[in-house]
Amino acid sequence: MESVYEDAQTITQLLTDWRRHEEPFRRIVTDSAAMDRIRRLGQELPVDRLLAPTEPRQLYCAIGNYRTQVVEAAVQAGSTLERATMDVDHRRQHGAPFAVLTPPNRVGAPFAPIALEKEQYHLDWEVELAVVIGRRGWRVPAARARSLIAGFTVANDLTLRDRVMRPDVATGADWLRSKGTPGTLPLGPWLVPAWQVPRRPLALELTLNGHVMQSSTTADMIFRVEDILEEITHHTVLEPGDVVCTGSPAGFGAQRDRYLKPGDVTEAAVELLGRQRTEYVHEAPTRQSPDRDWRKAAV
Repeated sequence: MESVYEDAQTITQLLTDWRRHEEPFRRIVTDSAAMDRIRRLGQELPVDRLLAPTEPRQLYCAIGNYRTQVVEAAVQAGSTLERATMDVDHRRQHGAPFAVLTPPNRVGAPFAPIALEKEQYHLDWEVELAVVIGRRGWRVPAARARSLIAGFTVANDLTLRDRVMRPDVATGADWLRSKGTPGTLPLGPWLVPAWQVPRRPLALELTLNGHVMQSSTTADMIFRVEDILEEITHHTVLEPGDVVCTGSPAGFGAQRDRYLKPGDVTEAAVELLGRQRTEYVHEAPTRQSPDRDWRKAAV
């Protein structure tokens, strides 16, 4: 077990050489004696001390990748259900995934509070299956894309809806303004190795103050995880430690005209990967030093 940790002190560092570390981890989790020692000698860590399981160098987010969510949004925008369904089916057959690059310092801890400032009162939730990359990938076909994955985790891709479209620019969405605020992508709590996650649809759920807002499975994806990785690596290089969020199902606050406000609590979960909890508050925590790591505290 020591050989796994001899030159890496964090999961992020382990991921940079995942090819070498993957097999020792496999042996540990399949060795009954090793697991018994962990159960007997391991110490429980309070959830409020948990950080995000990794600190990505690059963070990609798939947009509009759940069938029901895209159809719901199109109908609300004036399309018919039949037209919207046909458009989604056509995109699946003839189109490609749409992914955007967002700042990696968006990543926050899975149980840290988030302080809402007045201009952030259109903040919306998005529970997502997040993929953590373990191998360098350039122009990797979908058939081999699974080999890039080190593991999976839970993300809540919080988005400022009123900042997505720029009234002064007619060239598309502004992902920097709408998805750039530090701490607005709670990640974790766990990084589950890919070999422990079965290749079947996984359930996703997000609750707001105990009420279910989003409930679906990855079977509703328009493009599979492998399709998204193929698309990204066709245009740029994925590196070990990068994180790819794969889209969010129907049930956004925007469809209900209900956004997050101080006093709210969301819980985001993906089957087999764990559950995170975020409380939204008025006041920002006391400022620390200028080099404060936003991943370790609220926004």
